[in-house]
Amino acid sequence: MDHQRKLKRILSCVRLGTLLSVAFFVGFVAVSMVFADDALPKPQIGGLPFSGKTAAGSISALAKQMVMYTGVIGVIALTWGGFLFITAFGEDEKVKKGKNVVTYALLWVVLSIAAYAIIDIVNRLTV
Repeated sequence: MDHQRKLKRILSCVRLGTLLSVAFFVGFVAVSMVFADDALPKPQIGGLPFSGKTAAGSISALAKQMVMYTGVIGVIALTWGGFLFITAFGEDEKVKKGKNVVTYALLWVVLSIAAYAIIDIVNRLTV
């Protein structure tokens, strides 16, 4: 019984440490993006990412932005699935859930990259 209590305490410390590490990393990335003034894209008309004066160019640029944000959400889901898998500690149900989240998140990221590439190729051909 004493070993189970120790294991639960260690598990809670690992979860807290992982959560704090992720929060620190996200905060560091956010701060570095804010202070990298030249690297940030400048919004143009109405804050939307218009690439030209035509409606097709504007729609294409907006679609590319949406796909990029979807990819970012996919990477966050992949990170969450890895966290679930790592903290499962052999519990079959949690391991299965973590594997499913990682599998679908990888599929999500691959589809986002493919969608971005397709939009970029079509944009170069027609606009």
